Amino acid sequence: LEPYRNNALIGGGVLKSTAPAVFGLLAAIELHPNNDKSGVFAPIGGFQAVTDAVERLASSLGVEVQCNSLVTSIRRDGVFVVD
Repeated sequence: LEPYRNNALIGGGVLKSTAPAVFGLLAAIELHPNNDKSGVFAPIGGFQAVTDAVERLASSLGVEVQCNSLVTSIRRDGVFVVD
């Protein structure tokens, strides 16, 4: 895979010259009718539901959830942010 900053890439390390093959392969694996385990799996309620569930769990355990804060340090004695 190539670095993200390479302008010759679409994104995620996929070369423009091979992207159609890569994405075609993904579709074949995910949607092929003869594959009983095919399909794209996603959480009910979308990925935001996962975030919400983790936040509820953390809050129930006494964790203070603080959004839109700059983390300056993570240590054993806590997470430190800029107010």
